[in-house]
Amino acid sequence: MIFDSDFLSPFLHNLKKISSNETALLHIMDFDLYFDDILILFLLFFLYNEGVRDYYLFIALILLLINGSGLGGSLFI
Repeated sequence: MIFDSDFLSPFLHNLKKISSNETALLHIMDFDLYFDDILILFLLFFLYNEGVRDYYLFIALILLLINGSGLGGSLFI
C-alpha cells in the first residue's frame, strides 16, 4: 500500500502539533493569523489563480476566514 500509516505518521504528528497550537503564527496590523487562517488564505489565492468560478466556494471560505478566531475576533470589535 502506498499510503502506509508509518509513512504518513511523522507528517500527521507535526500537522497535529502545528494546528493545535493556540498561539498566533503571524501578526499583521493588529490581526492575529493562526494556522487555519493562513491555510484558508493560501487556498483562496490558489483557487483564484487557477480560475475557479465557484463563487459560493469563495463566499464560504471568506466567511470561514472572517468567523475564525484570527481575523474575525478583531475585525468586528
